Amino acid sequence: MKLIVQKDRTGCGLASVATVAGVSYKQVKKVAGGLDIDVQDPQLWSDSKYVRTLLRHYGLSASSHTTPFTSWETLPSLALLAIKWHKRNSCAFWLWVIFGEGLKDQSFWIRNSLSKKMSVPILVE
Repeated sequence: MKLIVQKDRTGCGLASVATVAGVSYKQVKKVAGGLDIDVQDPQLWSDSKYVRTLLRHYGLSASSHTTPFTSWETLPSLALLAIKWHKRNSCAFWLWVIFGEGLKDQSFWIRNSLSKKMSVPILVE
């Protein structure tokens, strides 16, 4: 799986879809625009319907509901996780990241190409 870096402030979901679908960020962004998904919309951080729509476009299925995290062992072999969950003005926001069994023993850093800062280390063990 080739890791795709987000190129927009709210593009973590798009980058996650691009990574899982095996396509470029640019391609997902173009498809999103065609599906009336605005990459600048902060709702991309707070509503999973946009990511689900993009996954369906690429023939990938996702659970129809959100499942709370209970343990690493209960996760499916491939999952999108919402991390850094917080509320701002009564609205929930998060960062999308990928979990996959095939990624074991690899260390990834969540990186926003706009800030050039490395932030949250994710180690899948």
